[in-house]
Amino acid sequence: MMEDEINQVWTEGCSQWNVSQREAMKVPFIVDLGFEDVILEAEAGLLFEEEMNSENEDDEELQEGRILLRKLVTNDKSVGKSKRGKKDKENSVDHEDEVSLARDGSETEYFSSSDEGSYKACSDVEEENSLRNKTKFPPFRPNDKVEFTLAMSFESKSQVKEAVDKYSVSNRYPYYWAKNSSDMLRAKCANLNKTCTWMAYFGIESRSSSKKWVLKTFHPRHTCNPGWQIPSATAKWLVNNFFKSKVGVCEMKLSSMQEMVKNELSCDVSLEQMKKAKSIIKMMEKGDIKEEYKRLEDYKAEILRSNHGNTCILQVKQPSPIFDRFYVSYDACKKGFIEGCRRLIGIDGAFLKSGVKGEILTAIGRDGNNQMFPIGWAIVGSETKEAWKWFLEILRDDLGIGRGKGWAFVSDQQKGLMPALYETMPEVEHRRCARHIYAIWRRSHPSLELQRQFWKCCKSASKREFEIEMEVLKSLSPSAHEDILKIDPKFWSRAFFDRSIKCETVDNNLCEAFNGVIVPARSLLGYSQLEFVRKLVMKRLIKNRDLGDKWVGDLGPRIRRRISKNVIASYKWRVQFNGSKGYEVSFGSDTYLVDLTNRSCLCEQWDVSGIPCKHAICAIRDKGHRIEDYVSSWYKKDMYGKAYAHMMTPIAGPIFWPKTNVIVLPAELRKKELGRPRKNRIKELGEFPRSGKLTKRGTSITCQLCFRKGHNKKGCPSKEIIMQGHTSFPIQNQDNFNEGLPEHNIQQSCTLDSEVSKQRIPRKCGLCSQTGHTRKTCPRKHLDQESDAMFDTPEEAPDHSNNTLEAYFMDNQEMSKATNDGVFQWRGNNCMTATGLEVI
Repeated sequence: MMEDEINQVWTEGCSQWNVSQREAMKVPFIVDLGFEDVILEAEAGLLFEEEMNSENEDDEELQEGRILLRKLVTNDKSVGKSKRGKKDKENSVDHEDEVSLARDGSETEYFSSSDEGSYKACSDVEEENSLRNKTKFPPFRPNDKVEFTLAMSFESKSQVKEAVDKYSVSNRYPYYWAKNSSDMLRAKCANLNKTCTWMAYFGIESRSSSKKWVLKTFHPRHTCNPGWQIPSATAKWLVNNFFKSKVGVCEMKLSSMQEMVKNELSCDVSLEQMKKAKSIIKMMEKGDIKEEYKRLEDYKAEILRSNHGNTCILQVKQPSPIFDRFYVSYDACKKGFIEGCRRLIGIDGAFLKSGVKGEILTAIGRDGNNQMFPIGWAIVGSETKEAWKWFLEILRDDLGIGRGKGWAFVSDQQKGLMPALYETMPEVEHRRCARHIYAIWRRSHPSLELQRQFWKCCKSASKREFEIEMEVLKSLSPSAHEDILKIDPKFWSRAFFDRSIKCETVDNNLCEAFNGVIVPARSLLGYSQLEFVRKLVMKRLIKNRDLGDKWVGDLGPRIRRRISKNVIASYKWRVQFNGSKGYEVSFGSDTYLVDLTNRSCLCEQWDVSGIPCKHAICAIRDKGHRIEDYVSSWYKKDMYGKAYAHMMTPIAGPIFWPKTNVIVLPAELRKKELGRPRKNRIKELGEFPRSGKLTKRGTSITCQLCFRKGHNKKGCPSKEIIMQGHTSFPIQNQDNFNEGLPEHNIQQSCTLDSEVSKQRIPRKCGLCSQTGHTRKTCPRKHLDQESDAMFDTPEEAPDHSNNTLEAYFMDNQEMSKATNDGVFQWRGNNCMTATGLEVI
């Protein structure tokens, strides 16, 4: 149907229905669609013809015709849109949501969702069906895949660079900035010597009130192939865009991080980049020092709000609130220890590894399975007597220890700890870690036999056995016996421990184990490290509570294993019952008395630990009773359940903490030292290395310059002499050569056995038959060429057949050659030969 016919139908239809053209325009009609939609308009024209031929001109028929026409146009309106969309497809902003143009050809004003007027004004009735205007410039979304389109908008210049970097790494095309100014950017592909046709030009859109950056010119086609070397994949970019979504990156090796980037991003990165990225991630995890400390008062308020039974004390230095000390002990830990653990506490301190000086002090108990039970911890500036006294006073008041009678504390030889402990709790039993005592004693007495005898003395439960073992130690080494008695045995021997505590431990390993678990927290700052410890303890309470429900029998796994060892050791002992309540348990000439009623044995191992010894097990089996019935109640399942019956209350995040308006400043910062900061503690003499890793201790090293043993290339005593001669040579007599050298130049090394490994045979040069170099680097090669060029005839040239060179010395005006035959000298541009130099 042509345009004239449609107009005729329109005019006749309006006159037939007695409706003006202005009223007809109120109904969605074919004029809204444009005359190019021939199919839809033809169908509408047929409808008019049918209505015009109708003889009924009542108002009801008129209304039905209008309704029918409205439905027809509304349902088929999308046909016209699809046809017009094909014409504007190349220049459209968003092909999925095209907006029709007005009849006069003028473009509608569009807004982005963040601009004013992004929604059409509507009445209250139409509010639910309000329409949002489509923006003219589609915005860049950082979280989506980068696909540049013409007229794409960006918030700022930095976002443009971020988008280009992301496009470069994801598509593996390097780029460079051909234009970089305050109002325009032009990026080009850097492949094929910068001749690739890919180009993206960005500029500020002056027609927009927001002054956004817009992609104005874009050539998306590449004439090159993707590469592996992408300069945009810097360490900072990888942290912000790749490693940010990964978990456990700080615990990964650099090679594993490098392999992850290669597999997922398909680009090459160096280990140095991974090292920088890892350091950035660690700094991000640590957080800002000031931010971590200034909210400590708010963190304290949140801890007290979550549970009024918690103890949290923050001490600051005045007048400005500078951080000094922070103590925390949760109600679940205090109640669990008092109700289900023995009256023994291990205390220890560990250095912080962050940028702030300080130490973390910990108090650890023992549960019914002989595992650590955290009680409380504190962050202090330094390990002094005042700091320990402050920590112990709070701990004493929290647990109701009083003067300390019936309680025992185990500690290392911490600075200022002993006087602080006796001033705070004068009647407490103080045990000192036997392992640390032995580490100091071993420096003067390293014998393996003395080591075994020391531990026999330490673990003797009865005083009589202790005296016997000390006499044996005295017979082995009187000086060792005298040195060990400088420390009172009541601190390190079981024979002098309180029997009512039912704990025979002579070391402080549980505190050392806890310090090892919280190593990541010791590298954090402020409330982050306190939160790390809190979450770790909370998980441990839940885990051990669930494990207690799975116990087989009434005893824990560790206690059952210990009883099993005692049962095996009891097989060779014989029992004699006296008919009342006493037993004689003997093996050879050794006889021990066992009293099952009082749960005591003459060896006193049962008395001090609460677990039947091998002698007691013989008597229990003879009587036909269960061994578990004679174990102390501290190890039973009921007591273990009481220790883990209380759970820690959760704590909200920082944004929900109470506002105290008290800003705490960080303590003294640690000065940055040269080199890589030390993370691992210094091992004691004789301390076993980390399990699962073979060390180089006991191996023999060989120098790569002189091929002697006992030192390396860096500390070679003949390094200067060898480097002057431009060669290396072996010296057969190791002992004679070391004579007269300073002791610090002779590095002593030991081997695993007495046999000395075979000396390495140095390679020989194919030109001069000397060792220490090859034909390619032989100095004789250059000497022969220059020496032959100095003479006019071959007869005048010297004979180089002697291949007994030891060294060559070259200078601008003279050269010398050392041989074993004689001295030949040439001055000026000639060469000089010297003899008699056996060692140069």
